[in-house]
Amino acid sequence: MSLARIMQIIMICLISSYAFSQKGEIKLANQPDWVKTIKSNESSENDEKNAGSFLYLLLDNQDHIDRKEFYRHRSLKVYNTEGIQEVSDVNISFDPTYQKVLIHNVDIIRDGKTLNKLEMDKVQLVQRETNMERHLYDGSLSAIINISDVRVNDIINYSYTIVGSNPVHHGKYQSSYYLNYTIPLKKIYYRVAISKDEPLFYRTFNTDLKPEISVKNNLKNYSFEIQDPEIVKYESNTPGWYDSNAYVQFSQFKNWKEVVDNYYNYYTVSKSTSNWLKNKSNKTLTPRYDDSISPIIDFVQDEIRYLGFEGGLNSHAPSDPKEVFERRYGDCKDKSLLLSELLRLKGIEANPVLVNSYNGKEISEKLPSPGLFDHCIVQVKIGDEIKYIDPTISSQGANINFRYFPDYRYGLVLSKNSTEIIELPKPDIKPVEIFETLKINSIGGDATLSVSTTYYGAEADARRREFNESTLDEIQDRYLEFYSSLYPDIKAQDEIMYDDFRDMESKFIVTEKYLIDSLWTAEPQNDKNIIAEIYPLSLDTHLFPAEDRNRKMPYHLDQNLNINHQITVILPEEWNIEPDNIEIKNEYFEYSNSIVPSDRKFVVTHNYKNLKDHVRPEDYDDFISDIKKAQEHLNYYLTYNTLFAQAENSSKISWASVFIILFTITLGTIVCYKIYHNYDIPAKVPEISYRDGIGGWLSLLSIGLVLSPIFIFIEFFGTEDFLSPKVWYLWSSGFPEMTLLIIFELISNSLVLVLSIFVLIIFFKRRTIAPKITAIYLSSTLFLLIFDTVITFQIAPDMHSQAEISESYSEIGKSLIRVLIWVPYLLVSKRVKETFVVNLHNKKAEYSEELEDPILSLKE
Repeated sequence: MSLARIMQIIMICLISSYAFSQKGEIKLANQPDWVKTIKSNESSENDEKNAGSFLYLLLDNQDHIDRKEFYRHRSLKVYNTEGIQEVSDVNISFDPTYQKVLIHNVDIIRDGKTLNKLEMDKVQLVQRETNMERHLYDGSLSAIINISDVRVNDIINYSYTIVGSNPVHHGKYQSSYYLNYTIPLKKIYYRVAISKDEPLFYRTFNTDLKPEISVKNNLKNYSFEIQDPEIVKYESNTPGWYDSNAYVQFSQFKNWKEVVDNYYNYYTVSKSTSNWLKNKSNKTLTPRYDDSISPIIDFVQDEIRYLGFEGGLNSHAPSDPKEVFERRYGDCKDKSLLLSELLRLKGIEANPVLVNSYNGKEISEKLPSPGLFDHCIVQVKIGDEIKYIDPTISSQGANINFRYFPDYRYGLVLSKNSTEIIELPKPDIKPVEIFETLKINSIGGDATLSVSTTYYGAEADARRREFNESTLDEIQDRYLEFYSSLYPDIKAQDEIMYDDFRDMESKFIVTEKYLIDSLWTAEPQNDKNIIAEIYPLSLDTHLFPAEDRNRKMPYHLDQNLNINHQITVILPEEWNIEPDNIEIKNEYFEYSNSIVPSDRKFVVTHNYKNLKDHVRPEDYDDFISDIKKAQEHLNYYLTYNTLFAQAENSSKISWASVFIILFTITLGTIVCYKIYHNYDIPAKVPEISYRDGIGGWLSLLSIGLVLSPIFIFIEFFGTEDFLSPKVWYLWSSGFPEMTLLIIFELISNSLVLVLSIFVLIIFFKRRTIAPKITAIYLSSTLFLLIFDTVITFQIAPDMHSQAEISESYSEIGKSLIRVLIWVPYLLVSKRVKETFVVNLHNKKAEYSEELEDPILSLKE
């Protein structure tokens, strides 16, 4: 057990012993004469269905401000054994330094009879420190009354009055009450009574309800009586500051100046204390040659530990700074006043500032009240600049300009000239920079992972505290557990290391090195395909919000979230990595992703930043849609087929492909031979019009025809895929359609190659069949290109980059233009008719009028 925990137990024992000595502050008494008796409502069968284990029949609060008496009356009905467990204890919390408890009754109503269950000698006092984990002890006690013999369908009815209010408020009243709850109630009654001449301000929120105001017996009464109040249901991940409940706030402070004046004197320091601090600090705190402020802030943040006893006046009044300096501990008020005074002694203007650490966003809408604040910080003025320091944050270091200050939104400066709350600066959130290098040593084998993470501001402070509070082994285990969700076989290769740049700026760098024994996993649908996943774990918990399409409440966002995650993957061999880049930006976040290949490596970068602290409910659907777009780019997979590797290792040539090519070429050659010797077309021009050779536009066409078989041959036999064994492994790898497509390409390209050579022969022999066969050749080439492209994109749409798709459509366009130009020219041009006049027997054909084509000839 740690020393701190032992000290906590000792303190609790000491306070508990004090608690038992205060039992005389709990007495049996009659209901105060100023209290209005309120009867509870009866429950119905429908109430029992909706209530659960028990139901509040009445929640009755009545406050008499002048007499400092606070009456509480509760009536509950029990529906089952779970309800008995829940409500059989009456718990009354109070501060014994200025309050006492008057118990009026504790009854059970059973079958119309009232059973008295109050036994004063069995009332137990216990110390319950709800903020002990935050090192705060408020000294409040709980009087616990255990009600015996509670049964199903019993009504538990009890009331008591707490007498006394904290003298730190100088008699000024402040309170808030909910007008509906998250659990069912039958009736709510609130009443605040005050002398009719005393001021009291109120404001209601999230409701049109107003208090009923009446004057009786020189008392002004503000009351609410609500039957069957609405049940409020909160949605998941609702911001902490958001309150959907209807509620009323009361306050006797008419403006913020009154709040300042009420507490300013508690934050003043005596002359003797100031002199003592000056002498002590001069001996203890050594200024840096370039910075006299940082050593003072470091001292208060790091050497005055955070611990507070906040009973009575201490709930709002700080301890004397001399006492805090000597004992070396204090709460936020103590540390803020000490820091302010130490800075003032150096000639620097500094003032404590009251803030709310959770709900600061709403302070500007509320009535002036000290009850809105739960924390204290320091405002520092250096020349024309104003800076803010939270003295309860430890391990910050760095110059005051680099120290992180949380987003508290609004604050109240405790100075003589302060009259209003002020808006506090928002923090400058630098990104967490993560650089991962994943070196894949072999396909299907292991990999090494190196990680360098740079933290700034609040994240640097948190990591600095983490490394101060834990051993390196403990931290390494936590980090390993984090990565094991993605890489189950990961293990540390070197000891985790860190570099703390605390003195220069708030920066903290953590370096990790790991060995991943098994980076690759088999694809579920096909175990011949192995996959390596590249994934930014840093974004995993942030980009998967609940999909509540009918959201009615705002959705919380961490406004400090700003991550730049770069993953460099080093590959063991060449890989077809396509570059990519996307950006998604809206009112609430911005995300970008890029993939940049280079030689045997590629870099994947993810940048994500929240721009606000919540999403409005009316925008939630669009927010989810954009988040889903970002999710699509988080995962990047390297896929490898092991059968391909076997094929490459076994042979470089597929003899099955060679056979198909030779068979198709042979078959095509036979067909062309038959056409050459059995098909003929008579000439349609007089012999006097015969041309001696190929000229004009036909010479341009002839160049293309000469080059075509060369290009086809190079593409055919220069492409590894056509003759590779991998073609046939696609069939057994779950891609038979790809195999069929490649077989089709083998056959069609072989036929086109034969046809191109055949067209070349008859073209230069000037055979009469050449124009028609050439037109067929050009048209069939276009058709096969279109068919092949469409089928390829249908079968494997994700295997082609946008550039490849654009290039394919460009080739189709070029082929279409060639067909549109040359096919009509070949079929109707006069020059073509006068050039291609050689018949089957290699002789010029004789002219025949009967065979003359009536279509008008084109003139060149």
